[in-house]
Amino acid sequence: MHSKSKQSVSVQSAAPDRAEPNPSLVQPENRGDDDIIKSPSDPKQYRYIELNNGLRALLISDFSSSERKSDEDEDDDEEEEEEIEEEEEEEDEEEEEDGSGEGTGDESEENDDDEQDSEDEEREVKKKNSVKQSAAALCISVGSFSDPDDLPGLAHFLEHMVFMGSEKYPCENGFDAFLKKHGGSDNASTDCERTVFQFDVQRKRFREALDRWAQFFICPLMIRDAIEREVEAVDSEFQLAKPSDSHRKEMLFGSLARPHHPMAKFLWGNTQTLKTEPKKNKINVYKRLRKFWKRHYSAHYMTLAVQSKETLDTLEQWVREIFSSVPNNGLPHPEFSHLLEPFNTPAFNKLYRVVPVRKEHSLTISWALPPQEKHYRVKPLHYLSWLIGHEGVGSILSLLRKKCWALALYGGNSETGFDQNSTYSIFSINITLTDQGFQNFYQVADLVFQYVKMLQRLGPQCRIYEEIQRIEANEFRYQEQTDPIEYVEDVCENMHLFAKEDFLTGDQLLFQFDPEVIGSVLNLLTPDRVNLLLLSPEHEGLCPLQEKDVRLLILEAERWSVVQKLQAVVEGITVDELMEFVCRFKEELYAEGLVQGNLTRTEAVDFLNHLTHKLQYRKLSAEVPVQFMVVELPQTRSVCKVKSLNKADANSEVTVYYQSGAKNLREHTLMELLVMHMEEPCFDFLRTKETLGYHVYPTCRNTSSILGFSVTVETQATKFSTEHVEMKIEEFLQGFGETLAALTDDAFRSHVTALVKLKQCEDTHLGEEVERHWNEVITQQYVYNRLQLEIEALKMISKAEMIAWFLQHRSQFSRRLSVHVVGFGEQENDSPSEEKQETSQSAEAGTRTRSLWEKQEQNPRSGTDTTNTTLRSRIWLQISMMSVINSRLSKQQEMKLCSLLCNAKLSLLYKASVHGFSSSTFHQKCDVQGPTVTVAYNNSGYVFGAYTSKDYAQTGQNIADDKAFLFSFSEHEVDEAPLRVVSTEPQRALVDGNTGPNYVSMVFLYNNTATVYSNPGTYRFNPVEMHGNDLQLSECEVYRVEGFGSLMEEPWRNIEWSLESRELQSEHRHSRHQPHHSVPVKNYIKELELDPCTDIVLLSAVLQMIRTAEAYFDDFSCDEDYSPEEQMS
Repeated sequence: MHSKSKQSVSVQSAAPDRAEPNPSLVQPENRGDDDIIKSPSDPKQYRYIELNNGLRALLISDFSSSERKSDEDEDDDEEEEEEIEEEEEEEDEEEEEDGSGEGTGDESEENDDDEQDSEDEEREVKKKNSVKQSAAALCISVGSFSDPDDLPGLAHFLEHMVFMGSEKYPCENGFDAFLKKHGGSDNASTDCERTVFQFDVQRKRFREALDRWAQFFICPLMIRDAIEREVEAVDSEFQLAKPSDSHRKEMLFGSLARPHHPMAKFLWGNTQTLKTEPKKNKINVYKRLRKFWKRHYSAHYMTLAVQSKETLDTLEQWVREIFSSVPNNGLPHPEFSHLLEPFNTPAFNKLYRVVPVRKEHSLTISWALPPQEKHYRVKPLHYLSWLIGHEGVGSILSLLRKKCWALALYGGNSETGFDQNSTYSIFSINITLTDQGFQNFYQVADLVFQYVKMLQRLGPQCRIYEEIQRIEANEFRYQEQTDPIEYVEDVCENMHLFAKEDFLTGDQLLFQFDPEVIGSVLNLLTPDRVNLLLLSPEHEGLCPLQEKDVRLLILEAERWSVVQKLQAVVEGITVDELMEFVCRFKEELYAEGLVQGNLTRTEAVDFLNHLTHKLQYRKLSAEVPVQFMVVELPQTRSVCKVKSLNKADANSEVTVYYQSGAKNLREHTLMELLVMHMEEPCFDFLRTKETLGYHVYPTCRNTSSILGFSVTVETQATKFSTEHVEMKIEEFLQGFGETLAALTDDAFRSHVTALVKLKQCEDTHLGEEVERHWNEVITQQYVYNRLQLEIEALKMISKAEMIAWFLQHRSQFSRRLSVHVVGFGEQENDSPSEEKQETSQSAEAGTRTRSLWEKQEQNPRSGTDTTNTTLRSRIWLQISMMSVINSRLSKQQEMKLCSLLCNAKLSLLYKASVHGFSSSTFHQKCDVQGPTVTVAYNNSGYVFGAYTSKDYAQTGQNIADDKAFLFSFSEHEVDEAPLRVVSTEPQRALVDGNTGPNYVSMVFLYNNTATVYSNPGTYRFNPVEMHGNDLQLSECEVYRVEGFGSLMEEPWRNIEWSLESRELQSEHRHSRHQPHHSVPVKNYIKELELDPCTDIVLLSAVLQMIRTAEAYFDDFSCDEDYSPEEQMS
């Protein structure tokens, strides 16, 4: 429901073709196996084959009867289609040169007839052009259980290494590059007893993709050089998993298994097990890796599923040609089924109290049972989970909710390798507890045991089993189609578990009621065999106000986080207040709905009218559009840096975001195309070559209709600092600009075609289309033919336009925001053995920070409780990067310098005595950093230097800068005003070369020495006054200047404040006679407190980014006794 004044309904009537093809209409080349049971709603054809090398494959054809044609016709059509596309692109480029290529913006204001025609036309175009992606998945019946005892994680490591090139296709990142070029994707995963690889791609490239992919299993290179780099990717994946409560529970659970059982192994692998320990023990990881591949990657262990819009004969021909080369070593399959009852140990049958990462209480009750995979036709665990997880009257959860002891309950088996394998099956009941439930968790467990005892006494019930059976059968009968890549992944795993006829039904249907099988499992669920895990923060204290969702969502104003909503509840809401709000909420509403599927327009409108009648509300008296406001970033580089709240978490994340502007369909499409070009080189450089982390990706961002793009890297503070990661992201973007400049026309057209094909892919089920259309409704855009418009826009975009757009948004005037979530580790100067001190790093050197939230006693205006506010002071914010290098500027000198810079903030980038008196190091530290000030010191007591508002970029050109100036003051003359000299020729205020800072009349780090070149010219000064004719430097520093220049010249837009904050601002501005675009903001730099009531124009988007703005906007004065150590303690 939205706050508007009128009713509207969007109707889409579509009748998906769910009828099974008549066997008489299916051509012989596409005739499948009749003994494979499939859903009546499934139009696909299936054929099972076995190759001579033992590999088993299931072929899945999407080639419906309405599309029957020969392979030769298909190839001719594809060639003709490519020629047409190339001609259309050439025509589009000519139109753009003539200036006639525009008109694809958000122009959706048409009359009803035009809209209906557009919808009909879109359906026709979609029916003609849309195709599913083709996909393949291969499952190998080997996993982490087969790891050697001296190399834990080797199976997982091998899954990574086979991607690194093959003898036939040696390029290290060639397969990923090929898929990205043709609109595809891939993934792989290692479980306890299985390893699965899968990919999807455009249909016309499927044959070639299959051949490239099959080389992973035929002749992978696994070169020595890549081993050390890919170990870091495996380690990063493990580090990302460590803070997850579910993964921590699994690792704890595994540690309770019998010694020498594979469940007790460390299954992930990391640098210690795959690099450090092997070196120590003189283990050749390369040789062992190849030996493991030869032993376990054998064709007779493999099952393959392929799906494409080809005939079954064509698919069979491809699979036999390509996969017959997979070697078969003839060795017996790894067997673990004799290792039963791994958890029949005293260590298992205990209560374990665990401190979770998430601040919630939960109780997990688990039983280790004999393996149940062989009973898939009965599914005893499914029967039990249905009863125990039921939420109706008489259920466990119903009773626990009445007692206010539980919020949620689910029970069963996840069917992952950890929960179910050839040695055991787990049955777990997980209960999310309230505070009261945590205090009474023994009684909660007792209620569960009582319910299970009742089930044991009554025995398995045929009536209940048949009810579950009918429900699952109906769901299977009317099942919707799923994404091909997800479907083939499931099918290839099913081929290891079920008989041929049950490949498609074995994981869903209940075939036969067997009370003995169900009863044998039920009777094992006794208290003496149970394991209890109680997760709770217990005595760590309540921390409901610590904000955690700090990523780019912070750009949006007037949103409430989950923490804020919970805080509002905690502060006290009575039942009367709740009921009063319910009545008031329903008085005036606006209803808006989307009905899509097998309904007429009349039925859809009747349904909406029925709903609105039941709600009994009045229409709004005036239309109130729902619009979320977004902060407009300043045209400079801003940094938001937040320390992780979990001291045991080493994971860091860096996102570099470039904001564009209000959404435009053409620009959004251009950004998608740019990111598509960027994905593969981004992965190759930042992950494969630099090994910065496991998750590395660029993405388009649409933040409440404000466009932007970003690059994100998840890393670990034990390996890299966030500053280093951002520097590497910058290095990648710089190199990517050069890559774009060298892009050929053919490569550009290939990416355009790939993206067009992706947008033309048909929806696999109705839900996908509904979700897309509903997004149009909730964003109030209503462009239901958006995909078709984007395709038209894509065909009009030229290579030159895309390159120009990228360079423009990478210029010195770009709106750039870097968000750092900083983990704990030695690269962030955290001691590994001592408790981390959040204040020590932030208080050092060139960056002086202050807690985002002040202690409550410093804010006499607020009447809220002080305890929670103090807790929030653990989150801190910086405009600039942290540094561990001390600034030489004294407090008085910094104040004097900042008086020339409108009290801007300084952040130390470069210090010659530490980094060297070298121009190359200066540029490495200071290039593309925005406005900077160079500060030089000599032994005569002079502090002098220069300021520029422009970027250093080593362009070799004269730079115009009317804000540039030279300055000087003496260390000894404290009260003397500083000297300030501007250029007489601002069009060449400085030279942007590869030397030190070059201001024509003064060059610092002259000839890479600790000297300065001085020759008054364009800057007219007296050398004696400037530096006392002492050109020998004792120190030279460069600071980034934040909050000066262009940042202070532009008012902000689209910022909304609460009524209370707005009144305070208005009153304060009126008393100070300030303009309306000036916003009162706390000055957090103690050294700049010239006036305790000074108001400054809003310096950075970062001050708006954490959405609890009022907590720090209330107090407009700075505390003279501010101490970072005291604040952060």
